[in-house]
Amino acid sequence: MTNQGSAKTWQDFLTAINPILSGLGQGGGLRILTGPVTSPTLNDQLSSLLAKYPQAKWVQFGPIGRANTLAGAAMAFGQPYEPVYDFTKADIIPFAR
Repeated sequence: MTNQGSAKTWQDFLTAINPILSGLGQGGGLRILTGPVTSPTLNDQLSSLLAKYPQAKWVQFGPIGRANTLAGAAMAFGQPYEPVYDFTKADIIPFAR
């Protein structure tokens, strides 16, 4: 995550947003919009934030859509699962430019 082109940590984000959130009580009015999240770490961080502010809303949006991914998973596994990749088990991770 960045702020005006400078790399920031999750703690930097929390430090900056906590004064704003303190006025929201249970988080009413707080909306978080992200792309599809498959990172377990980011998912846990956002879930922790939502646990602290239960009236907040988190919306994930992908302009291309995940319908084909979910439909393929449903065909293979009987339910529309979202893939979560474990790169620690990969020998090679191709990079396309």
